[in-house]
Amino acid sequence: IEESATFTDADWAELGNDFMQRMGLANHQYIIIRHSGTESKKEQAHLHILANRVSLSGELYRDNWIGKKATEAANAIAKERNFVQSQDIGKVNKAEIKEAMDGVLKKM
Repeated sequence: IEESATFTDADWAELGNDFMQRMGLANHQYIIIRHSGTESKKEQAHLHILANRVSLSGELYRDNWIGKKATEAANAIAKERNFVQSQDIGKVNKAEIKEAMDGVLKKM
């Protein structure tokens, strides 16, 4: 995603910490890993986060609906920062695939 092309390590850390805050996990042990694929498979840079379900004060994080919560948190961050949202990327990818398929079919 173009927005992340100029991110510094501090920018990535801020993004990950903001996400953890919104998820209600700021008081938990966690590690944020930036990942951008391998030599053979290039991917957009993104974060992986590993978090402890038990907070620093000993409370257990309820992880029901965690996927929905994570999507909502990520979309809120993207909207506030004027980033492209994941569902919009999916729409563009589908449109590009359809266009490529139509081109192939026309050549048949």
